[in-house]
Amino acid sequence: MENRNIQKETEADLQRLVRKYNVLSKRQLYAYFALDGREGRVGRALKALEREGMAYILEGMVAANETSYKAWERGREQAFWVLLSLMGQMKVAEHFPVSAEEHPVRIVFTADGGLYDILYVPESDVTLTNRLYLGGKKEEGSHVIVVESAGYIRQIHVEDTIGYAKVKEGGEVEYYKKTA
Repeated sequence: MENRNIQKETEADLQRLVRKYNVLSKRQLYAYFALDGREGRVGRALKALEREGMAYILEGMVAANETSYKAWERGREQAFWVLLSLMGQMKVAEHFPVSAEEHPVRIVFTADGGLYDILYVPESDVTLTNRLYLGGKKEEGSHVIVVESAGYIRQIHVEDTIGYAKVKEGGEVEYYKKTA
């Protein structure tokens, strides 16, 4: 009976997570549930949700529906990989995706009593991001900035940045600090 309850709980948690972020890769879902030891239940949960019409699965991606699938966005995907990595390093209490209007912020989370955000800044958005954060803090909290390559980190000028991250193929995250 306990196993059945854990499976149903995993299905409900997976459905909430997919609805919250619109679309995530299967690998991200397995990694998320590996944090609390439930990765072995993800496959069955996905099948149950798909069978019940509560998940749309295509090309290794899982969405709440077809419209959500079409709304996939690289920045949020990269930011979620960083969130997963940080969840393995610190106690994340809450995490939320943000709307496109909050550019370049993709995810906000609380951990260890602090407020953090994960920004996605491709090289083409460095100037825009610097202008948005000109004159200090845009909002409360500390920033983790996701970049496509470490080569342009020196060009990014955002106060209260605690680090930079690059997501490698497969979701592995490399961290960088800007040196003076």
